[in-house]
Amino acid sequence: MQKLLLSFLIFAIFGFGITSYSQGYLNGPNLFSRSVCDRPITYTTGYIDPRFNYSEAKVKEDLEKAEFIWEGARGKNLFEYDPNAQLKVDFVYDRKQALNTQINQLEKKLNLDQQNLDARKEDFEKRVTAFNQQVSDLNTEIAKWNNQGGATPDEYNRLVAKQNDLVQQAQKLSEEANSLNLSAQEFNLNIGNLNQKISEFNADLGRRPEEGFYDGIKNTISIFFVPSQKELEHTLAHEMGHALGLLHIEDDRAAIMFPFASETVVASPADISALNVVCEPKSLPETIVINLLLLLQKQFGEIN
Repeated sequence: MQKLLLSFLIFAIFGFGITSYSQGYLNGPNLFSRSVCDRPITYTTGYIDPRFNYSEAKVKEDLEKAEFIWEGARGKNLFEYDPNAQLKVDFVYDRKQALNTQINQLEKKLNLDQQNLDARKEDFEKRVTAFNQQVSDLNTEIAKWNNQGGATPDEYNRLVAKQNDLVQQAQKLSEEANSLNLSAQEFNLNIGNLNQKISEFNADLGRRPEEGFYDGIKNTISIFFVPSQKELEHTLAHEMGHALGLLHIEDDRAAIMFPFASETVVASPADISALNVVCEPKSLPETIVINLLLLLQKQFGEIN
C-alpha cells in the first residue's frame, strides 16, 4: 500500500509539473501567478455515431453555442476549436437515445395512422349519409306508386334494381365499418406500444440520468443522449464547464452546472460567480493543490 501511494505521489508530482507548465507557469513573466482562463482551452470533435444523424459541422456549431455561454458571461475567449486539440468531444449512441428515436418514430407513425383513420371515417360517414338519403328517396317513391295503385312493369323493375343496388351498398358499408373497427384496434395497439416505449424510456432515465460525461484523465467529453436542441447545448456547456474546472452547483436549478439536465442555456449568477472564482489568478502552490484535488476526484469518482 505504501509503495502504491508513493508511486501515485511520484506520478502526481510529475503530472503537476507538466500541468503547471501547460498552464503557463515556469515559462513566462508571471512565474508564480496564473489563471486557467488566461489561454483558451482548445477542443476538437471526436467520434460521432452516425445514428445521431449529426454532421461534424452541426456538432461544431453546437459547441460554439455552448462555449459562448461561458465566454459571454466572462467576456473572454475561453474555448477555441483546434482540429489537433487533445480535448475531444464524442457522441456515443446509447440505449436512451435508441429509445428516444423509437418513440419519435412511433409518434410519427401514429400521427399518420390517425390522419388516415380520420380521413376514412369522414369518407365513410359521407357515404352513409348518401346511402340513407337514397333509401329515403326509394321509400318515398315506393309509397307514391303504392298510393297510385302500383307501378308499371318498367318502373317496378327499376325500383327492384335500385333496391338491390342499395342492398349491395349496405353490405359494402358494413364491411367498411368492420374494417374501420379493426383499424381502430390496430391504432389502439400501437398506442399501447408507444406507452410501453415511454415507460422503458423513463425507467432508463431513472437508472442513468446523465446525458454527458467529462473525463479529465482521457481528456474527453462524451455525449450520450440528445433529447432536444436546447438540452444538447446545455449538456455541452455543462461538460465544458467541468473542463474549465467548475464543479456542480447543487442549490440552483437555473444553473448550467446544476447536476441534472435541463434546457437552460444562460449562465446563472451562481454559474458566473463560480466561473469568476475559477478564473482568478492562482499561485503555483494553489494550482498544485487544486490539481491534486481534481486528480483525486477523477481517480475515485467520475465527473458528469
